Amino acid sequence: FRANSTMEELTQNSKTIEDLPDEILLHIFTYIPGNMLIQKVMNVCEKWRSFVKEDKCLWRNKWGVFAAEDVDKFDFVHMTAIRILSSSPGQTLTFIAKLDSNNCKIKKFHVGLISPGEIDDVLDQLSRSSSFEDLEHLSFCGILWKNQNLMKCFPKLKALFISNLYLHDDGFLLFIDCCAALSTLHLVRCTNVTYRCAKYMSTKLRDTLVNLRIDGLYMYSYDWLSDLVNLEYLTVDDARYWNMDSFHSLADLRKLKCVTLEDCVFHNDFLEMHPFPYTSTTIVLNDIVYLEHGAQIREENHLTICINDVKKRSIIAGLPSHWMKYT
Repeated sequence: FRANSTMEELTQNSKTIEDLPDEILLHIFTYIPGNMLIQKVMNVCEKWRSFVKEDKCLWRNKWGVFAAEDVDKFDFVHMTAIRILSSSPGQTLTFIAKLDSNNCKIKKFHVGLISPGEIDDVLDQLSRSSSFEDLEHLSFCGILWKNQNLMKCFPKLKALFISNLYLHDDGFLLFIDCCAALSTLHLVRCTNVTYRCAKYMSTKLRDTLVNLRIDGLYMYSYDWLSDLVNLEYLTVDDARYWNMDSFHSLADLRKLKCVTLEDCVFHNDFLEMHPFPYTSTTIVLNDIVYLEHGAQIREENHLTICINDVKKRSIIAGLPSHWMKYT
């Protein structure tokens, strides 16, 4: 009898997540990624659905992730960052029209189009949409992008992420002219960017650019980087002619906090890394190939090297033994 009584007491006094105050529940939701809020949390019950849809603070720093076919389900008035997954241009245009009908104010937008030439119609509608007047962050695939003038329609744009951009020099220069206030620029798999284009970019964005990623560039000189006096974060990925002279071009960038090198090939001059002028900049090496003696640091070794003090890098980084004598 006592055992049954105790079980009844426990059952009566037990608490569930439904017993939590609303403010505590909402605080828990802030730790859940936006796609999980949409796909899982809001489908639990009407109360949780209401929280996800209507709480303005919940979406302050979250991305909403949607497939384009979800346009009919979209009714998130307070969402300000949206990522649309791979879709057709027509579906994306319909989604943008839905945002306008809901009077949304979008500050961050990622377009999941990947086929050549699809981006122009979408950017044209974005430029005429009342929902994107305050756009600050834009991400898209630039294959066969034709109308670079459209970028003038986003005067508040601060961060731009473009993959597979293939522009002739004049098109690239026009694109940079239209985005002269950028603080973040990531160019991924943009292999045709010439030295002339890079130099023009560094001149135009000299005072504003803080975060730069360059991926797949093939040029013999990176001295244009020295123009970017406010640069704090630099990522160089798959740059086949990056060498110690490229490092030295960073010597005057006193605000630089982190340099990340990924999938780069070094020759013998990497042994001369010890004159590198920084002691407070973090250097991250990932998936690096060093040619002499066939030594390799590659992704499959699960080795990322973070160096907070270049003078001590042999101790901190655990470099291959034949490099130690040069540190």
